[in-house]
Formats: sequence, structure tokens, C-alpha cells
Amino acid sequence: MLQLAGSGSRIVMGETVVLDIALLAPAKVQAEHLLARIRQAGNIEHARFLALGMDESWPEKYFHEVHWLPNSNAALPRQSLASLAAIVHIHQCRLPLRELHSGFRHYIWDSSKQMAGFWASLYRARGNPAIPGLDWNSYTNWSPGLRVGRSLHAHGTNLAEAVESLSARLHDNPCRAAVQALLIIEAGCPVTFGGYVDALERLGRVTGAEVIPTGWQEVQGSGCGLWLSWFEPSIERTFERIN
Repeated sequence: MLQLAGSGSRIVMGETVVLDIALLAPAKVQAEHLLARIRQAGNIEHARFLALGMDESWPEKYFHEVHWLPNSNAALPRQSLASLAAIVHIHQCRLPLRELHSGFRHYIWDSSKQMAGFWASLYRARGNPAIPGLDWNSYTNWSPGLRVGRSLHAHGTNLAEAVESLSARLHDNPCRAAVQALLIIEAGCPVTFGGYVDALERLGRVTGAEVIPTGWQEVQGSGCGLWLSWFEPSIERTFERIN
């Protein structure tokens, strides 16, 4: 389970080391395209990204995380992924996942743009956290099990408007049997403690899940963005991870 940071510290990163993150795709150009989208989102501290392709040799390196990028025709290189990183993310755009593998984290996205936007925001929050909440150690050790990750994004001129917009989106795209939901607050405007608490309570009621917050702040930003991510059951066939 994801955990909240202890009350004795306002912000807990969990890790101060630089994360090595691999983006792996059937062709390196696909990984490079996602990497460019992530970098467009702004400066991400304490993270090194490397684009890799199945069409080339890889460096002899063990990563903190690896992302396998969507391709409907490519077979999932399970053994390679399991030996490449401690955390393995499996992505698919629009199409349902054909397989779920124990020990991997699976996601379905509406588009590659949505996928890049979420991960850029999450890694930005991890590298320079400005919103109290998530204990990043629990994120590292956490396993969602054989469930599928989904995400929604909303924006408003302030936090309250962003919450209202996200709640409306959740009406049409509800969390399905989610136990927890991760909330990334992209604060381009002032966020008060009262507004922060109200946002968590409102989204907790709407989702029926425990909302775990994190986020970052941009002094020269405009408005407030929210990402909500959760894992829900899948009816797809499941397989055991190869170690």
C-alpha cells in the first residue's frame, strides 16, 4: 500500500539519489519520442532518462525503473525487463492489455501525450516535492497486484476549480473498485492548507478511495493542474512474472 509521510516532516522524498530510468521500446526512435515529450514538461531534478530500443544493444546497467512502451505487434520481453530494473512499468495506449504479469505495474493510456504528461509530472514531484503527502519509500516498494492503472487530468485557475473539473471527469470515468488513488498537484498558484484538505476530502468522496497526494510548485506558473491515478481490477488473463 502507498503510505503517507510521517507527521514529523512536512516533505519526505524517500530517496535523495539520482534515479536512473530507462524508456524501452521495440524501436529506439519511439523511446526517444517519449523522452522528448517528458523533457518538454520542464526541469526534472534527480532523474536520468535513457531511451533504449530492442533494435540496438543496451548498456550493462541496472536501472531504478524501466518503462516498456506500447506497440500492439511487439511481444513483451519479460525476461529482459525483469533483469533490467527494480520497478517495471508496462504501458498500452487505448487497446486493452493482452496479459498481466505479477510483479509488473500495468497501465492503459488514452494517448502517448497523456502518458508523457503524467510521468513528467510524477517525476517532477519526486525530484522536487512541494506538496506534503506521499512517502516515496512506500511508492518504491509498492505493488498494485494484477490491476491496471488509469489516469485523468484536469486544470483550473485555482485548486478548487481544478478539483471541480476533475470531479466532473470522474463522473464520466469513475474509479472502479480502487482502494487508493494517487493525486499529483501541479501548483502554479498559491495552495492553502485548507484548500489542500478540502481537495483530498472531496476527491475521496468522489472516488471512494484513499487519496494520497504529492506534487510540485512553479512560482511563475498559471493555475492548477491535477493528475489522479488509480489501479482497478482487470478481467484480462494473468501470468506470473519471470524472474
